[in-house]
Amino acid sequence: MAAAAGVSVTTVSHILNEVEGKRVNTETRQRVLETARQLGYAPNGLARGRRLKRSSTIGFVSDQIATTPPTRAGSS
Repeated sequence: MAAAAGVSVTTVSHILNEVEGKRVNTETRQRVLETARQLGYAPNGLARGRRLKRSSTIGFVSDQIATTPPTRAGSS
């Protein structure tokens, strides 16, 4: 994506991650965002979770296991 937009990988990262305190020319920002759109860029949640060391996922543990849903009386 950086090569397609004509900027560095660091610049792409700062723009896509909306890093505060990084001054990027408005034209450059628009070019990177347009390139990302054209290339179908979508953030990878798994990679982001690994980098941030959190996933925003909760776990559920139970001592009961159901392999089939319960049936109602009279249904086939």
